[in-house]
Amino acid sequence: MKTSKVQLVGIAAASIGIAAWIVRASLDREPKFGEAAVPSRAMQADVAPPESSRVESPQEVAPKPPRRRTVRDYLAEYYGADWEWLREKLERDRKALLDRPLEEDVPIASWAESEADARARVLLTPAQCEAYAKSELELDPTRYASWERVRQVFPDVPENLGQRDLEALQEVVKPYEERVLALGLQRSAILADIQAMKWESGSFRKAPYALPDVPGESGRKLVFSTAGGSKSGWTVQLNIYEDELPPEYFQYWEEIRREKSKCLKAAMDYIATL
Repeated sequence: MKTSKVQLVGIAAASIGIAAWIVRASLDREPKFGEAAVPSRAMQADVAPPESSRVESPQEVAPKPPRRRTVRDYLAEYYGADWEWLREKLERDRKALLDRPLEEDVPIASWAESEADARARVLLTPAQCEAYAKSELELDPTRYASWERVRQVFPDVPENLGQRDLEALQEVVKPYEERVLALGLQRSAILADIQAMKWESGSFRKAPYALPDVPGESGRKLVFSTAGGSKSGWTVQLNIYEDELPPEYFQYWEEIRREKSKCLKAAMDYIATL
C-alpha cells in the first residue's frame, strides 16, 4: 500500500514531537544513582564562570612605577651631547654637584619654579648695596673711635688728648664721610639697576647643580660679578662689564676720591690746632 505525502509529513512531525518530549523529560527528571545531574537551562544561566576565567579591565591593572631618574639622567638630558666633556671639566675644576653622587634621584625643580628664589639670592639688595659701598670705599668706622686708632693714621697726634677733643674731631670728619658713603651708594645703585635689567633680558649664565667655568669675554673688562643659586639646585652667575656702565658710574668715583682727600685734610687741620 502506498503512503501519501500527507501521511509522511504527519509521521515526521510526530517523530519530532516525540524526540522533543524525550529531551525535556531527560532534563527535568531526577537523576538515577550513579548518573551526573544535567543542569537545566535556567540553572546554567545562573551559574557564574569560574574566577580564573575573568579578564581584568585596564583600570584594574596596577600601573608600573615610573623609571627612576637620577642626577646623571637630568644633566645628560639638559646638556645633550655636551654632557660628557662638561662632566670631565667640572671634575677638573673640582666643582661639586651639590655634594651628592650622580646616581641619586633628581630633586631639582624647573627653572620657571626656581627663578624667583635664584633672583633673590643673586641680585643686590639695598643692604648688600650699602655693604658693598663701604667695602669698596674702605670706610673704617673705627678710624676715629679712639686716639689710639687716630694715631695709626696720623702719627704726629699729641699725647694726653681728652675725649672732648676726640668728639670734636669726629664732628669735623663726619660730613665728609657721609658724603663719600652717599656717592658710594649711588654707584652701587647703578650696579643693582644693571643687574635687574640683565636678569629681565636673560643676560646671565645658569645651569643645574654646577656652573662650568668659562674664559672671560675677550676685550671686555669685568667690573662686578655675583653668583648664587636656588634652593632647588640651580646655579647662576651674573657679570657686569665696563662697557655696560654709564659715564656717571666713573664720575662718582672721581668725586669720592676728592671727598676722601678733603676729609683727611680737614682732620689734619684740626689736629694741628691741638
